[in-house]
Amino acid sequence: MGLFKTFSNIRRKIWDYFSCDLEYNFVNWQRLSIYLCLVLIISALFLLQYVGWMGERWMFLLPFRIFINVLFTGTFIAFLFRKILLSTALSVSIGLCVVFNIIVMVSLVHDAPDFYLQAIVSSMVMLTIMLFFAICAYLRGLSYVIALSTVLAYGYCCLKSGCPLLNNLFGILAMIITIVTILGNRLIILLKHLTTVNREIKNTHQTILSLSNMTKSDMLCLLQLAGKNDLMSLQTDKLMELIGKETQQDVRQDAEEWYRQLQNRQDPLRMACPTLSPTQYEICQLIIAGKKVSEIAYLMNKAPSNITCQRTKIRAELKLQKGDNLRETLLEIVKKGTT
Repeated sequence: MGLFKTFSNIRRKIWDYFSCDLEYNFVNWQRLSIYLCLVLIISALFLLQYVGWMGERWMFLLPFRIFINVLFTGTFIAFLFRKILLSTALSVSIGLCVVFNIIVMVSLVHDAPDFYLQAIVSSMVMLTIMLFFAICAYLRGLSYVIALSTVLAYGYCCLKSGCPLLNNLFGILAMIITIVTILGNRLIILLKHLTTVNREIKNTHQTILSLSNMTKSDMLCLLQLAGKNDLMSLQTDKLMELIGKETQQDVRQDAEEWYRQLQNRQDPLRMACPTLSPTQYEICQLIIAGKKVSEIAYLMNKAPSNITCQRTKIRAELKLQKGDNLRETLLEIVKKGTT
């Protein structure tokens, strides 16, 4: 139990350090874990080859290796400074590894006939690992590209070298890669569907739980938003049952009237801060409601560090000084806009 708690704490610290603008969920954690593993693996391999620990024969194409490593490192730095998204950084890094290994295979078939067999086997292992990483990171399109590139590159090496061993293994490897790619992408589709369903269930659960603390006015807002956001009929019916059948007709009429009034009223917060993202706008609404960072993180299903980062961006958008109170500023904006 203690070991599991320690692992969870380490996992949370890693997440807080490397991700600020990411929603904390299984897919993003999986991608971050794979990306960090990939960075460690490539860095270790480059270091071992550069210092000569893997033998002099593995020092071929050293300038190209350095160039790829510079691009790889630049991508990682761009991710750390929030210049590119995690999925983009991971896709680019895996793509660089795939391109490098394919070029190594093709080059050695032409230039190193006494060494190409060992290098092709090593490159195929790396390409298989990259395919596995792409599938585990739920990068569906990239996995198809890797599988096709791997089969074509290996087929070219078989034709160019004429090696009986490579030719005999071509059909088996092509079949294995094809099956793994198809099954892996099927799992990706199923996971995306499960993620969507899980998100809908969480939203419905939080909505129903929040009804106990709602005023009648808040209930009317919720019912109208439910209709406008295309909630499933079952979800809307559940909300109506909580209010009571005898008052459903009155509630619907009141909700329609409320929505007509809402259409004629401009949001002062939107007017004052038109560039706020939907997430930042939602955070502002919760801050106005008096919610703390931990409460906002729970309600929005995000990490507290993510909410803190978004608060910093909101303060920058409002041009607040260090001592200015964010909630008081937002309340003042709303007050001015409604008077």
